[in-house]
Amino acid sequence: MSKKPPPQPTALISGEVLRRYLDTQDDFALELEVYRHALGFQFKASHAGLYDDAMTNKRRQFDVRASYELPNRVHSIYLTIECKSLDPTYPLLVQRVPRPGNESFHQIMLSRNATTSFGTAREPQPWTGASLFRMSGTHLYDSRQQVGKSMKRVKVVENGFSATDSEIYEKYTQALTSMNEVVQEAALALRSPHAAPGLARAFLPVVVVSDGALWIADYDAGQLVADPRQTDETEFYLGWDYELPNPQAPAHTATFTISHLHIMTRRRLPKFLEEISQAGQIWNQLFGSGWTPPVNDLIEIK
Repeated sequence: MSKKPPPQPTALISGEVLRRYLDTQDDFALELEVYRHALGFQFKASHAGLYDDAMTNKRRQFDVRASYELPNRVHSIYLTIECKSLDPTYPLLVQRVPRPGNESFHQIMLSRNATTSFGTAREPQPWTGASLFRMSGTHLYDSRQQVGKSMKRVKVVENGFSATDSEIYEKYTQALTSMNEVVQEAALALRSPHAAPGLARAFLPVVVVSDGALWIADYDAGQLVADPRQTDETEFYLGWDYELPNPQAPAHTATFTISHLHIMTRRRLPKFLEEISQAGQIWNQLFGSGWTPPVNDLIEIK
């Protein structure tokens, strides 16, 4: 009976090998790159901070939070960005359908005496000192454009395919639970009697993945319309609600809704941040143009 060969010693890892890992598969390295880009485009940004997750009642760590305020100091965009380095051989596949009309909206938050266009009433109860505004018709999330409704990582295995959504679900829910603290703080600040009138705030959760690892599959009338293809950016519908308490009147809570998640690749993110920093089209798409709607379109929250 032949003897088993002795176990071979594990090869020592080298700095060069670890560098390849950090450059291609490490989430932390991607977080630092995103943070560096945000600072480079003059965003206020923070990296790897702790927050209280209202869903789990646990302390968690966000990847990157960033905000940009226009020179007029009136309009601001807040981002919560989560990062996931993905192997292109095990990519993220987002399955998309035409966006229904009732999902073609987003919501912004305004302080006293702020006005905007493209808005309709959202909250039934007043909430003193600030307003929530449901925006539609700004072309940010157009009706009938393709929007994600399912996403999963897919890889080829010996007997076919393996697919899972657990890792990416963890990442995008972190972007949303991190956003809860940002939304709550903004609502509190806008409701303050010391808040300047006419302020406007928008909130965008973002997931950044590796280049070459984001794919889309488009459907219409229940049928796949073409072969899946690579992309650098897509949107995913959420309809994620945040309850905004009112300590002075507990019955008069308000609901703020994040309608969509933005998913983009590593190479797309700097262009996205640059568009925000240069007051590009996204500002009109978020806040509307004109800023002169009827006053009764505002939802004052008490």
